[in-house]
Amino acid sequence: MDHTKYRGTDYAYHGGTFAANAITMAAGLATINVLEHAPVYQHVDKLGERLRNELDAAFEETKFPAQTTGIGSVLAIHTTDKKPLRDANCQTMADQELSRDMFSHLLENGILMLLPETLHCAISYSHSESDIEQLVSTIERYARSKH
Repeated sequence: MDHTKYRGTDYAYHGGTFAANAITMAAGLATINVLEHAPVYQHVDKLGERLRNELDAAFEETKFPAQTTGIGSVLAIHTTDKKPLRDANCQTMADQELSRDMFSHLLENGILMLLPETLHCAISYSHSESDIEQLVSTIERYARSKH
């Protein structure tokens, strides 16, 4: 595409996918190679399942009003004890102040979650078993301090 073909304020240049950038195409091919030959999905899914199970057990043991949802490498923490969580409307029942407080606690301990009102994250291939242990223990300490 010739970005000089149209000029003026009525036009904006936009390239296509990767705009034929050789570096991003090489990175894409490298990523595909890793996904084809390394146990990426097995690794992140196993860590995600462990994380959800251990957090739910910690919430139950401490009687902290929270529970997890997610699949594979994705985790969401809902600050409500209403069960079962059936749909996105369950977030309206969550204690968002408690969620924001937990978000701050995690941030102070070097852990960043997405959205303070709805704690969620995704595990990447670079995360390890020790990362999961650190997250669980940090949340468990928080839960114990609140109940």
